[in-house]
Amino acid sequence: MGEAEVDFIEFVLEVITRHDSSFDGQHEVKTSRNGRYHSVTVVITATGEVQLKALHQELMGSGRVKMVL
Repeated sequence: MGEAEVDFIEFVLEVITRHDSSFDGQHEVKTSRNGRYHSVTVVITATGEVQLKALHQELMGSGRVKMVL
């Protein structure tokens, strides 16, 4: 989840693809009631804890993502 900036969704998908080359690009976006935030849902097949930690670290480290579940 992050602020609804013009390229936020593309940014998230680009990061996901860097960490999972088999990611097919499918995603779901929900916008907050007031339109300030986007929630992007993706499904990946993780290869392990190392991959998940690296993905989480890059998303959160960007400063653009407020929450990763």
